[in-house]
Amino acid sequence: MSAVLASPLQHCTPIHLQPRFDLGFEARAIRRPSRRAGLSLRSRPSGNASLDTLLPGGGWPLGGLIEILVEKMDNSELGLLLPALAALTRARQRVAIIGAPNALDSRRLVAAGIDLDHLSRIDSSVSDTHWSAEQYLRAGGCAAVVLWQSRDDYRQLRNLQLAAEGGTALAFVFRSAAAVDQPSPAALRIKIAMGEQGRRIEILRCRGILDA
Repeated sequence: MSAVLASPLQHCTPIHLQPRFDLGFEARAIRRPSRRAGLSLRSRPSGNASLDTLLPGGGWPLGGLIEILVEKMDNSELGLLLPALAALTRARQRVAIIGAPNALDSRRLVAAGIDLDHLSRIDSSVSDTHWSAEQYLRAGGCAAVVLWQSRDDYRQLRNLQLAAEGGTALAFVFRSAAAVDQPSPAALRIKIAMGEQGRRIEILRCRGILDA
């Protein structure tokens, strides 16, 4: 099943600013979705109704690591998350963005609805971005944590998953699509790839909604 996701910034982002966030997405599950009887899942809306129909509980799942595989990390992948992150900051809840590959343009974030007063940013030059993300998740002071992983390390991913399980925050990690065949402890695993209509989302594994 598939659906085209509206671009969250198509109507408000100046085209001369870089890097771009305003990308449309086509969503599909590579296995047939099926909900387990009696299963109650906590989630937050993604901001894209088409994607929410494919996700457990009708949105991004809480209490687990959400791994997003991308072919090229250039900040544009953040566009997928901006609707949900903007809603959180507008509700005066803190969001942490850690290790973005390029400097984030504050004007683009504001155009997407982000309240900068409730946004924490940690530069990719920080030596241990994974430790920072883990501490944010364990402390419980953030409603969402977004991390870019610069190198493959299953132990670090496992620690992030455990930290996410203990809280109520959204926990996102961007990884290279080259890691698609590597093991992952993430509760939700998706891939952003190029399709005929632009970038598309492939749901690779989703605890509680896709058959094993």
